[in-house]
Amino acid sequence: MKLLIIRHGDPDYKNDTLTPKGWIEADLLSKRLEKINISKIYCSPLGRAKDTAKATLKIKNMDMEILDWLQEFPLPVKPDYEKEGLPVHHNGCHCPWDITPQYWDKYKDVFFSNDWMSHSVYKDSGIYEYYTKVGNELDKLLEKYGYIRKGQLYDVTEKARDDETIVFFCHMGLGLTLVSCLTRIPIPQIWHGFQLMPTSVTVVEMQRTPQLHDAAIARIVQMGDLSHLYNMD
Repeated sequence: MKLLIIRHGDPDYKNDTLTPKGWIEADLLSKRLEKINISKIYCSPLGRAKDTAKATLKIKNMDMEILDWLQEFPLPVKPDYEKEGLPVHHNGCHCPWDITPQYWDKYKDVFFSNDWMSHSVYKDSGIYEYYTKVGNELDKLLEKYGYIRKGQLYDVTEKARDDETIVFFCHMGLGLTLVSCLTRIPIPQIWHGFQLMPTSVTVVEMQRTPQLHDAAIARIVQMGDLSHLYNMD
């Protein structure tokens, strides 16, 4: 099975919709997805994600299911830059993926470890709890398709179909969160090491190989792909 994690088009955040450029991106994306046999489309409840999905729904003659946990990661962080002797960083955003490199580089041994939630930036912020909630919801969804989480791997049941593709229309922070949940790579490492551009497509394969026997592993085979925009004027 394949999972396509798609960020919304160029955003008009004020009105929670798309800019004129974003609508063009969404249309080009739909032409790419038209060629794919999609089993199910899931979408964030936020307007910019739903608007991005519209062209695909029309061209595929499909409906989508709204999942509240696909909305953008809602919790802020507030690093104390002054305490660390670093330039104060403030651009109106306190997103967890917006911490300056100068800050997280000082604590990379913690940030990029499985103990990341113990750092003061994340401790008592609710971020670990929300991250866990998203991971649990994703696991419950994958169980419906025949993949049952067992540590790093997934037990595969008779429901699983190798030719199935499901699509998630969501956001940058949340999309990267899904990647972390699937791969078990610490989320700060994903948030600070990767960027998903508008309408980018990240492809995850639930791969089964002989050495895994009856298990599968989630592997990223494309990250933030924008090939559908290459000819965009």
